[in-house]
Amino acid sequence: MPGLATPHPTGWAVMPQNQILRWQNKTAMSKIHPRNLGPYAELKTANRLVGFPIKLVVRLEDKDTNSIITDIGWANLTWTATASIYDVAFCQSTLGGTLTVPFDPSTGMASFLNLQLNKPGKCPIKVVIKSRPADYTVKMVVFIDLMTQQQKNFVAEETHALELKFPIAYNSERALYWTAQVRNYYGDKPNMRITSDKHRGGSFMVTLNIEATSTGYKETLTTMCEEIEKDTTFTFDNTTVTMSKYLTVDGVAYYGVRCGDIKESNKGFDIETIYIIAIAIASLPIIALLAIVLFYSRPKAQATDQSAAQEGVMQQDISTHHRGDSRFHKDFSFSSVGTWADSLQGHS
Repeated sequence: MPGLATPHPTGWAVMPQNQILRWQNKTAMSKIHPRNLGPYAELKTANRLVGFPIKLVVRLEDKDTNSIITDIGWANLTWTATASIYDVAFCQSTLGGTLTVPFDPSTGMASFLNLQLNKPGKCPIKVVIKSRPADYTVKMVVFIDLMTQQQKNFVAEETHALELKFPIAYNSERALYWTAQVRNYYGDKPNMRITSDKHRGGSFMVTLNIEATSTGYKETLTTMCEEIEKDTTFTFDNTTVTMSKYLTVDGVAYYGVRCGDIKESNKGFDIETIYIIAIAIASLPIIALLAIVLFYSRPKAQATDQSAAQEGVMQQDISTHHRGDSRFHKDFSFSSVGTWADSLQGHS
């Protein structure tokens, strides 16, 4: 069944589609009503905003049959679910709303109808499901991402993928939490919103997919560059590391090219200059074509001059006429090049 928990030797499991982790109390399995249970969670609120209610539904599943449990009251059990911030190290937000809710025996689910967070970002929420009598305890972590109203409302002018690097051994399970920590660190800018994130190995690499105004995009890059340059540290699970001298934008190196310790080979050649050079090179065939057209237009003028000479025009007049033609040719060529230069300015 899509989104269900998968086994893991430590007792935790990852639910890929919902980014949910599970830990099941092993002692519960030896109780009088042993049943192999797992958690299932679903965020019902699509556009999640700071200070607005968020609906989260949780259920139990029978792992032996891979099916959602609807007969939640078997063996006269009743159930409750309680939500809380997993760890303030990963999310400094405050969780509000009704934080303990009962399971409905008719649907087999518990519904948090009005969870609220007061900061934008991605917050890990711990949900503990308990039975009464206390035969079972099931725990999971749900990652809730949200933004402010201002972040939602601005019109995006830039869309980019920014990748950062941290020199710590990659851990696929803990990387979910570390990524949330990095996302929350940069996610409070009013004119930039983080729409998604991902992580990978090779130390610990974090990609933040952002939408921003032009100003917000520049401010975000400036902040990242400055913090890389001043050796800003992050603490991941009690391990403190300094940001690597690494930042890419859409897969292209940025730190060391556009900011930070810029390499000598890259100095003086920003992207605008490269565009101008490219346009200049592309315009060369047009200039050559104009030169050819002008060159082949000259014989006609010369023929006219020769005809005039045959009709008795003085050599002095003929020379004057040629000088005038030469000036016209030069003026036309200058005007063409000037127009081309103006065109280049328009593309800079």
